[in-house]
Amino acid sequence: MFDILIFDILVLSGAATIVVTVSSYLKLPTIVGFLFAGLIVGPKGLALVNNLPDAYSLTELAGIVLMFTIGLEFSIAKLKDLQRQFLRLGLPQVLLTIALVIGLGYLLTSIGGPRLIVWGFLISLSSTALVLKLLHDYRDFAAPHGQNSLGVLLFQDIAVIPMMLIMPLLVASHEPANIDWQESLLWFGKLLGSVIFLWSVHKFALPFILERVLKTRSHELFFFTIIFACLGIAYLFHVIGLSMSLGAFVAGVIISESAFAHHTMSIFGSVRDTLLGIFFAAIGMLLDISFIGSHIVTVLAIGFCLFLLKFSLVFFLCRINRIPNATSIQTALTICQVGEFSFLLASRGVELGILSEIDNQYFLSISVLSMIGTPFLYLLAPKIAHFRPSLQWRSLAMHPEKEKLIEQINAASEVQRQPVKENTVEKPRGHTIVIGYGIAGKNIVESLRFLELPFQIVEMNYELVKKQRQLGLYTTFGDATKHEVLRHAGLETAKMVVIAVSSSQAIPHIIKAIRSVRSEIPILVRVHFVQDMKSIDLDPHMEAVVSEIETATELTAKVLKNYGVDASTIFDFTVRAKQDLTTVASLSSRQRYQIMSLPSWDALASIRPFVIESTHWACGKKLSELSIPKLAGISVVSVYRHGVGTTVPDGDYRLEAKDVMHLIGPPERFGELERLLVG
Repeated sequence: MFDILIFDILVLSGAATIVVTVSSYLKLPTIVGFLFAGLIVGPKGLALVNNLPDAYSLTELAGIVLMFTIGLEFSIAKLKDLQRQFLRLGLPQVLLTIALVIGLGYLLTSIGGPRLIVWGFLISLSSTALVLKLLHDYRDFAAPHGQNSLGVLLFQDIAVIPMMLIMPLLVASHEPANIDWQESLLWFGKLLGSVIFLWSVHKFALPFILERVLKTRSHELFFFTIIFACLGIAYLFHVIGLSMSLGAFVAGVIISESAFAHHTMSIFGSVRDTLLGIFFAAIGMLLDISFIGSHIVTVLAIGFCLFLLKFSLVFFLCRINRIPNATSIQTALTICQVGEFSFLLASRGVELGILSEIDNQYFLSISVLSMIGTPFLYLLAPKIAHFRPSLQWRSLAMHPEKEKLIEQINAASEVQRQPVKENTVEKPRGHTIVIGYGIAGKNIVESLRFLELPFQIVEMNYELVKKQRQLGLYTTFGDATKHEVLRHAGLETAKMVVIAVSSSQAIPHIIKAIRSVRSEIPILVRVHFVQDMKSIDLDPHMEAVVSEIETATELTAKVLKNYGVDASTIFDFTVRAKQDLTTVASLSSRQRYQIMSLPSWDALASIRPFVIESTHWACGKKLSELSIPKLAGISVVSVYRHGVGTTVPDGDYRLEAKDVMHLIGPPERFGELERLLVG
């Protein structure tokens, strides 16, 4: 038995290594690779791993750890940051999806009520793990569609808990005569006692135990203590008739409200990622390829209809919340798949007898295919969101006054977009258009206001726009990739444009829209990383500020300052360094390292330490007596003295034994200087 288990782990890990490596080369999330790995080696694939009950056990164990980490990450502060998306998008998305699935099910099928309700639960959830991975890989957490997706996912993760509580009641509702009221009262008594017990654990027992465990400085002991708490509370919930995953979530919430939350998350982050891979591999093992082959038309039809339903609903909710069209499309495409917690609910539904095995296979087929398709949809989302077909009507193209007609149409639409009684400020001329009012955009605007320079703000967050208009700031609400929005912000009369948006994917589209209106206007664009420059076509009227470069040069400048290099030298160095690194952005990786070895980056390597010994001629001398710059062309940057620290010396500074002089100058002159100092 043990050798079979070892063989199964060997095959699964080997398949995962190969398939996930291939998926990473194809720019696919690792989750998709794990799904395919389980699919290939599972009982319905090559049948290299045949122990199917273990697959169910793996999904249950991984689900418990996932819910525990979700509880660890849950906090009131996080909820406040995303409360708008949480309440205005997440709540109606879940409720309306369930309602629509139930309504369409009654109209189009003969499925019973409890089955439809469970199907509504399954379809309403999205994949938190998959979406977070995509947002992380493409650095879109701060982008508008990223924030919208996070708010919806947060609500969905919390909604899993009442769904787990409701599912057993759906079974009981079929047979009301068999309900044992005495047993129900006993169950509520157990639940109340468990709540009191958990409150005591949260307030007294857990902090007391963990404080003493941490004093041992044993990471292993802390890990097993957390495991004991997680599984213990999960098993307590199982004893009183609730889901173990729900108990694991509660355990995570209890620890998240303590002082040990971040330490626990740092330890369980890698464990979660490992079990997440096992979880998706196990899901792939449960999928029946032959079932998909024999029901391919039905699976694709149902999958497409559910995708269309979920996409349309999320898009509709975004639009009624006054979210721009492009962001609404990207948000809907990001969360249109079925989530990993749906697998847990589906297995629970099969266990309770609400769902049949055929239902489960239909669900697994649809959900896995939706998760495989999500990375491709996410890559295409910006292009789909900004796609505008050029419809050329023959009658208009042949009209002799075509340009005049187009101008009249644009003018009419512009008037319609103007609010009737809005307290607006007159548009200035020669102003700066600031696109994006995040932290960077806000700092730019504050600087322009301080200098009394005219500016315009373009922002997609309507709440920010409304707040700035109340403060008297002229702010344009809309998508900066649209010509009409840029014209409304006065692009024709602007002096320059500053792009300070968070999403790196939107920047090329914004630049393209600006250049289609004015090809010569100066553009200053902020990007986060050097590799983001690859998607931007720089022209003579455009300048990029790369956060990664600014950070590197600022840190280097501070290092040089601590070595005593004067301000003018530091300034010259940082200017050259920024120029070199900006050039790097357009070069290949091989050329990049050649540029990084330019002389301007050798300044730190040119700083040499020299220890003054008591036998040296320089010991006891003042620096002015040595005349080092005149004799060797080398400067004294700083002097370190034990017990005093680093000092930037003047001519009266007297050297003592064990002083460490930091010198900068031509490397070939150091030998001559050392002979001089030794005497």
